[in-house]
Amino acid sequence: MKVGRNDPCPCGSGKKYKKCCMGKDQEAASIPTNALNNLLSHYNSSKSGHTSDEPIDPHMAALNACWEAFGELDYEGQISFFVKTLNDKVLMDEEMAFDMLCSLYDKSIEHLDYKRFDDLLESLSEQLPEIYANDEPYYLEWRITHALADSRSEAIPVLTRALTETAGRDIDTFIRVTEQLAYHNQLSHDVMSKAWPKVKESREIVSWGVTEFAELAETHAIFDAMENGISSGDAEAALINQIEVYHEVESDALSRYISYLNGSANKHWIPEEFDFMSRQHTKVSVHEKESLFFLTVEFLGYLHREEDVSYSKGELGRQQLHQYLVERHAGKLEESDGPQHRTKAKHKQTTQPTQGLCPDSKSMDHFLGQHLNFLSPQYYKAAALMELIPAWLRFLMSHQLIDQQQMQQTLHDLKELVGMLLDVLVAFRSDPALSEGLKELSLSISQIDSGE
Repeated sequence: MKVGRNDPCPCGSGKKYKKCCMGKDQEAASIPTNALNNLLSHYNSSKSGHTSDEPIDPHMAALNACWEAFGELDYEGQISFFVKTLNDKVLMDEEMAFDMLCSLYDKSIEHLDYKRFDDLLESLSEQLPEIYANDEPYYLEWRITHALADSRSEAIPVLTRALTETAGRDIDTFIRVTEQLAYHNQLSHDVMSKAWPKVKESREIVSWGVTEFAELAETHAIFDAMENGISSGDAEAALINQIEVYHEVESDALSRYISYLNGSANKHWIPEEFDFMSRQHTKVSVHEKESLFFLTVEFLGYLHREEDVSYSKGELGRQQLHQYLVERHAGKLEESDGPQHRTKAKHKQTTQPTQGLCPDSKSMDHFLGQHLNFLSPQYYKAAALMELIPAWLRFLMSHQLIDQQQMQQTLHDLKELVGMLLDVLVAFRSDPALSEGLKELSLSISQIDSGE
């Protein structure tokens, strides 16, 4: 197993590998001593003298010197240092390149310096292709983020095509980027279908992960067909052929799903069908489960037709809404660990909506807390869910499942939580679109509260 420079040393000393045995593991004969001595001289001249009984390994010391010298520079200096280090194949290894670029990526966001950072990635790809390839999924994610933030939609197809080639070895990054693309209405079935062979043949992905990917790909095949019109028999046959690549098609189930999506099911929903949602911890029948699922599918079609929301973004929010309602009914969202709960401010008790299809602040806070954990925050899912809640309430009103008073009470109850989430998304500076969407929601809630 490869040991990273910052990993604990395998010898058990407790030190980082780079400060312990890494030097001993290098091939001394491959080190150009003159280049390292030059860097060591620069490093030593800028530091106060330090003595140690342990012999200094030239390669290890040079890597440490390189990183510390980089860290002492300002943004412009770090860019120049990175470019110069690209020419040194000893100092610029996979980890050094990634560490430097991580630092520069954050600063490029601060400076809105998207293109210059992408040029650094391009230089790494051209001059040291093997090093670039080692972390290519991350580099492509950064480039896609920059292209979206910089409104360079023409760059997305080329970048996503390259990303599909990496899906089999880094499915987590691929799925994370698909959520980002879905939010920005840039995710098509073509992306999923190109990645499918890599995912299906991968030994890195568990079987249930492959199944979930196939279901997601099927869903986007349906969305593409809906965009292009599937009224003819030939179009329906073509869609079935696409889906059969992933699994055997149940034509009746597919037709039923599409009927709710396009609004042709003509289902008359009544409030009594969802009384079970107001009773937590009760057993849910198959019919009740189906009713809730297809209600959210019909909502997805409503979003596209009436609110001009793309299928991809709508589905990102619909999935979270459905999951939230199911988990709340099961009693899994009773203790909050979300952004509202973590604040020190004392909040007033709010009146929870009596209608089981309406979100409430306490359980939604907990649900968002699951999405915004420190290790793997899911910003796009959280943002899509919250942005679409007013539309969900309007949809429920259109079917007389709630009234105007319930809608206003729900939005008022969520107002403070929306503000908390907005603070989180403002701090996530990689994609300004997320905070802009929440700002609009916050403003609309304030207008409703003021009676405008």
